[in-house]
Amino acid sequence: MTSKENAKTIREELRRYFGKSSVSVTIGSGTARPWVHVSINIERPKDCDCISHPTYGLRNDCLACSHYRQSAVDTANMHIEILKQTKRIHLATYSQDDGFGNDHDCLLLQVRYA
Repeated sequence: MTSKENAKTIREELRRYFGKSSVSVTIGSGTARPWVHVSINIERPKDCDCISHPTYGLRNDCLACSHYRQSAVDTANMHIEILKQTKRIHLATYSQDDGFGNDHDCLLLQVRYA
């Protein structure tokens, strides 16, 4: 399976869940392995109080937003993991130089507020 086929499969799966205009999946270049870049735009939750929060627009979200965003990250990771387990995609991996030989997927996932 090529990296373009992987990206297409991931895009189709995540668009079914998050909506067509919310998901972008591209292939990174410039490294020995093809990285898959996934970007998901979500709306802020209805109980968000970030606008009245002194750190609005900074990295710190209100509690409702941080939980909502983490839920979207977990959901996207779950869908990608299911695609891997059912052999519908195969992502390149890299080994972290931590002395343990742990392999990680060449996948960058970004969830942000629209």
